[in-house]
Amino acid sequence: MPGVEIKIAGGEIAARGDSIMLGYWRNRAQTQKVLRGGWLHTGDMGYMDSDGYLYIVGRRGDLLKIGGNRVNPLEIEQAVMGMDGIAEASVIGVPNRILGNRLKLFVSLERPRKKIDKGSIIRFCRMRMPAYKVPGEVVMLKSIPKNDEGKIDREALKRL
Repeated sequence: MPGVEIKIAGGEIAARGDSIMLGYWRNRAQTQKVLRGGWLHTGDMGYMDSDGYLYIVGRRGDLLKIGGNRVNPLEIEQAVMGMDGIAEASVIGVPNRILGNRLKLFVSLERPRKKIDKGSIIRFCRMRMPAYKVPGEVVMLKSIPKNDEGKIDREALKRL
């Protein structure tokens, strides 16, 4: 967008320019959270490649603390979606006194298959990601719950 500068600040996308908002209407506290040093901190996590292309990889609020690590659920979901026969995948954090959270993976299958079970999904994850990103629990559903906008309803998943 002409006249807008973009930078990555601690993994978060920030922007400034004449067309960037001045703040939230009558909400000084929220404005101070997102406008810092003349930059709008969007809450979107991303990176910029050497050609200047911007990649959005998730939302800051979606990051989960697992031990001393920050985990982006989207990264795990995309890896699991690479498994043949998986239709949908979603990861949430379940509170854990020691680790902060443990990972709980929900999947739906393209069609019922005997070859895919919870153990095969865990093994698939172990071969492709570090141990702290491997879900501790897998729940198989007919379909992943969605909200009115068609997005995965993580709050509904937390109730399952």
